[in-house]
Amino acid sequence: MCPFFSRKGWLIVALALLMAAPLRAGESAAGRELRHRLSDTVNLAGYDDPRMTLNDALDSLSKRYNLTFDINEKAFELENVTELERTPITDRSPIPPMRTTLATILRKILRRVPSDSGATYLIRGDIIEITTTAAIRKEFFADRLVMPNPLPPLVSGAFDKVPLEDTLKELNHYGNIVLDARAAKEGQVQVSADLVNVPLDTTVRMFADMAGLAVVPMDNALYVTSKDNARALLKAREKLRLQREREKKEKANEDKDKEKKPAPKTTTPKAG
Repeated sequence: MCPFFSRKGWLIVALALLMAAPLRAGESAAGRELRHRLSDTVNLAGYDDPRMTLNDALDSLSKRYNLTFDINEKAFELENVTELERTPITDRSPIPPMRTTLATILRKILRRVPSDSGATYLIRGDIIEITTTAAIRKEFFADRLVMPNPLPPLVSGAFDKVPLEDTLKELNHYGNIVLDARAAKEGQVQVSADLVNVPLDTTVRMFADMAGLAVVPMDNALYVTSKDNARALLKAREKLRLQREREKKEKANEDKDKEKKPAPKTTTPKAG
């Protein structure tokens, strides 16, 4: 078995993809290098051997790009998946040649891994952890009544007296974050935090609160604005939701009324 499959244990991870150097005071040089490497664009020749396993693919990436992988075996065992490293990944169809980032290639490989919740990966120090979405939910989102889909990325890093505007620009690498142009003054407020495995939406809310602002989720974006405007936006969104529910109910009632109406009688003309 390859050395990067040796460690067992539950998931303790730190994801800090693409964070800029001024915000990485708490990260190791090896961790920073790995994050840069995953974001590099490379040329993949593709995998077409129908006997190729996950172990073979990860071993190929490990040797070529100096990566270290580790499978969270317990997470997969909870989904009744054992000997994950022996999973064939090209038996049904090859992985075609592509020019893209290492992170994208890894995600494409993991989509071929059997998992009820979905196989994924996280960064822990200078190691890439192969795990399940269910494990991430349990570890980092256990207290949420409504589970976001997809799950927000996890943020780790040391932020030391960085203006809110600059902080949000760096966090924008994880997802869409927009600062209200009318909050330019608040955007210059310096914020500080030492974060380990904090969901992106929670991170943005904390930093916004430090500057006296609030966050409103808008589709796939987080909008940082004044607290008064946030309340107005949330009120308008709730009004729109109720309106759509009312329209949906009215449409359902109309469809029921149509079904209840008897079909029109047809008369057949008499012959001769």
